Amino acid sequence: MALLEVKNLKKSFGGIQAVNDCSFKIEDGCIYGLIGPNGSGKTTIFNLITGFYKEDSGDIFFRGERINGLKPYQRTERGIGRTFQLVRVFRKMKVLDNLLVPPHLEKLDKETRLQKAIDLLKFVELERLKDELAENLSFGQQRLLEFAIVLMQDPDLILLDEPTSGVNPALIKKMCDNIKQLCKEGKTFLIIEHNIPAIMDTCGTVIVLDYGRKIAEGSGADIAKDERVIEAYLGAGAEVHK
Repeated sequence: MALLEVKNLKKSFGGIQAVNDCSFKIEDGCIYGLIGPNGSGKTTIFNLITGFYKEDSGDIFFRGERINGLKPYQRTERGIGRTFQLVRVFRKMKVLDNLLVPPHLEKLDKETRLQKAIDLLKFVELERLKDELAENLSFGQQRLLEFAIVLMQDPDLILLDEPTSGVNPALIKKMCDNIKQLCKEGKTFLIIEHNIPAIMDTCGTVIVLDYGRKIAEGSGADIAKDERVIEAYLGAGAEVHK
């Protein structure tokens, strides 16, 4: 059984078909990339999976359970976490306090919750900034902070929306290394990204969208030579590996 299954998903906004009969499966313990031109429906699919948008038709299954109609917080409680295209952190709060916000963490005692937050800040190399206001972090550091906030919820499936956008190369490498390490520990990822070398080197499987439809799925090597993908998105001679 797939961890996540999207079946014949459709979503339109007015006369624009953002997602058009899209289907794919995400297997447990793997890293998937979701790529395609701007406007191809990538973030809309994230919003449908996490309950921020309601689908026009189609089904979404998580661990075999149909989750259509569940609210975003209910999907989070079931083990789906996400970051956003525009970073969402509590800018006026200290870095450490950002990790202590999720309400369901109240089931952990204070000492356990605090230690977990500090361990995650060490993992993303932000521990030295734990008492800094989040607004004073660089954009890349805020990306890492948002990632740590999601990990604090201990989700099974992590959706990352352009995690390397606006991030310097050193932090991109750190982000990719973190994702690979967490995958080894059993986490599953679906990643939207325009940094093609990063996505090809990080993901075992890449799904390609165009005009809301899935046009290809396969390994990075297969996707890089797929004529439909080259025509719709990559272009001839595109750099696909670092």
